[in-house]
Amino acid sequence: MNGNFSDKEIEGGNREQKEKPKQVVWIIDDSSAIQETVGEFLKMEGFEIRTFSSGESALEALGKEKPPFAFIIDGNLGSDKMEGWQITQALGERGVNAFIVAHSSDNRDNSRIEEEAKKFGIRVKSFEKGGYQYSFDEMAEAIRSLKD
Repeated sequence: MNGNFSDKEIEGGNREQKEKPKQVVWIIDDSSAIQETVGEFLKMEGFEIRTFSSGESALEALGKEKPPFAFIIDGNLGSDKMEGWQITQALGERGVNAFIVAHSSDNRDNSRIEEEAKKFGIRVKSFEKGGYQYSFDEMAEAIRSLKD
């Protein structure tokens, strides 16, 4: 016995807490440099990362895996691929209730993603990618803020 507590009670207070599972973020971007850079930064922030170079590959994986906590979607993935708004629409149609961080060099792409997301009640935070005026800290903070 130690003070007012038994040794058993003291031991119980020192139990290791179970580590919470990491929140998963999927990055959909045709730039491997952005996938790697943003992915590594978010890993350091405690997120688990999956990367996809197209919306099609992300949607295919979605049919086999649990949806992530958040998506980072490039609004302009190139003429031969699904655009960010189309990915957002497909997510909404599938009932995916995840958060989206949209980024593009053209805010019209982000606006289109926001319009589609609104139809399905999906929350979005947008960044204009032109000149990489936002920082990775801002992107990570945006993802954290979406949890609230």
